Amino acid sequence: MGQPFQTLAELLYHCTVRVDVNESPKGTGFFVAPSVILTCAHVVKGDLEQKPTTSSVEVQWNGQRYSVQVKEFLPNPYPDLALLDTDGLAGHPCVYLDSDVQLDDKLYSYGYTEGYPNGDPAYFDYEGLSHSPDFLKLMNAQARPGLSGAPLLNRRTKAVCGIVKKTRDQFVDLGGYAVPTATILSCFPALVQSQSACHQQDRRWVEIRQEEGGEDDKVAPSSAMPKDSSLSLGERQRLQQDLNRLADRRNRLNEKARRLERAVDMETDPLRSFQYEEQLRSTQVSLADIDQEMKITEERLQA
Repeated sequence: MGQPFQTLAELLYHCTVRVDVNESPKGTGFFVAPSVILTCAHVVKGDLEQKPTTSSVEVQWNGQRYSVQVKEFLPNPYPDLALLDTDGLAGHPCVYLDSDVQLDDKLYSYGYTEGYPNGDPAYFDYEGLSHSPDFLKLMNAQARPGLSGAPLLNRRTKAVCGIVKKTRDQFVDLGGYAVPTATILSCFPALVQSQSACHQQDRRWVEIRQEEGGEDDKVAPSSAMPKDSSLSLGERQRLQQDLNRLADRRNRLNEKARRLERAVDMETDPLRSFQYEEQLRSTQVSLADIDQEMKITEERLQA
C-alpha cells in the first residue's frame, strides 16, 4: 500500500510532481492513475502551442527525478490538458477525482511555483463556473506561475475537483482559473476505470477521506458519474447555441483557409507567399481549437 499519511493535505503533496523541461521547472502535475500524471498541455508544449515539446521532460517526485513521455496532448487554449507516462513508476498514491463543486467551496492546491520550486500551497475560494469553455473561477489567493497543472482539493468533498490552468493576476490575490474534473474525465474517459481500480487497491485516500468527513465513502470515485450530469432545458439550449456559433465560425475559417491555400499556390513573390503561409497556419490552428471545443460541447449535450 505504501507509507501511511495522516491528512489529505499531506497525501495530496505526495501525489504532486514538479514538471521540468530541459531541466528547467515549468509547472506542476499530479498522479491520477498508476504511472500516469495529469498536467496542463502548455506546461509541456513545444515551440508551437499545438504540439508537445521534443525536449527532455522530467518530473521530480519524492526527492528523485524521473524521465516521462507525453502520452496525450490536448493543447491550449482549451482544454489544455496532457497525460504523462512515467514508464512503470510504482509506489506513488493517486488523487481521488470528483466533479462536485459548489459556490463558496474552499479549494486547497499545492504546486511548484516561481520562487518556491520545491513546493508551495495555495488556498482559494470558488467563485463560480465560467462558460464556453467551462472554467472554475477562483478567488482570494495568488496563482503564481508554476501552479499550472496543480490539483484543486475541495475541502468539503475531500476530492480533487479540477486542475489549475492560469492566473487572474500573478502579482496580487485575484485568484485564477481551473479546468473542471468533469472536463478532464470527458477528455480522458479511461481515467474513470483507472481511478476505480487504483482506489480499490490503494485505499489510503478513501480511508482518510472517511476520517476527515468526506460526503461519501465509495471506493469508485463519484467522478465516474458526475453528480450533476443532467442538463436543464436552459443549459441544453445554451450549449446548442454555443455549438451553432462554433459551427458558423468554423465555416468562415474553412472558407478563409481555402482562399489562403489558393493564394499560396498562385503567389510568385516569395515574401508575400511566406506571409500567406503564416496566415494559413494560424487559421488551421484556430480551426483545430474550434474542433476541440465543438467535440467537448457535443459530448456535454449527449450526457
